[in-house]
Amino acid sequence: MKIEYVEKKIKDIEADLELIVVVNKDFKHPFCKKYKETLEEIGFGAAQNETALLPESKKLFVGAKSMDSLDIRPAV
Repeated sequence: MKIEYVEKKIKDIEADLELIVVVNKDFKHPFCKKYKETLEEIGFGAAQNETALLPESKKLFVGAKSMDSLDIRPAV
């Protein structure tokens, strides 16, 4: 796997998988909103370090308590 950090708009990035950090169990964010029902069906509660992969949409969701570097470090 190759991880590359770039400064582009999200819509302009091509990637094999999108990593989405769900902060403080907030599924109202636009990145999560569309997938909330599916994530709940598979039992994803967005607890700290909890993960859920939706391969059909190429998205990996990771739960974090906050955007503090210690909380999101396991996600990246």
